[in-house]
Amino acid sequence: GTIYSQWMLGGDNTSNNVYNINDGTSNNVIRNRYNSAGTGNDNAVIIGGINQATFTATNQITLYSSYKNAMAYKQDDFARSANGLLLTDTSGNIPTVTQINLGCSPAGIEQLNGWIQSIKYYPTRLPNGTLQGITA
Repeated sequence: GTIYSQWMLGGDNTSNNVYNINDGTSNNVIRNRYNSAGTGNDNAVIIGGINQATFTATNQITLYSSYKNAMAYKQDDFARSANGLLLTDTSGNIPTVTQINLGCSPAGIEQLNGWIQSIKYYPTRLPNGTLQGITA
């Protein structure tokens, strides 16, 4: 599958979830967030608390600027494009998930202080070139 998000940070910049697709816990997730280190936009796929694929763009997020992110996942084939910058990973599994939290983690914490402008789900893993095109 592929998940596209466009969002804007409006304040506090620590651990803000844009989306968190999970099984009701933080142990099995597919997520997009501004990471807790305050260093950039983070995507991760996690099973049983173990990272399967993690992508972090080490750039400060500017308040009130729009960011585009696309995360594509398939068994042993992950990619993430943020504002046109592509990162890939060729190993890892996909978690079993049952719900999506928008703007927070499964526990309702790490709340986004900003705006989600768009979230789109594609039931297939889009090609890397397409990921870059929709986030440029």
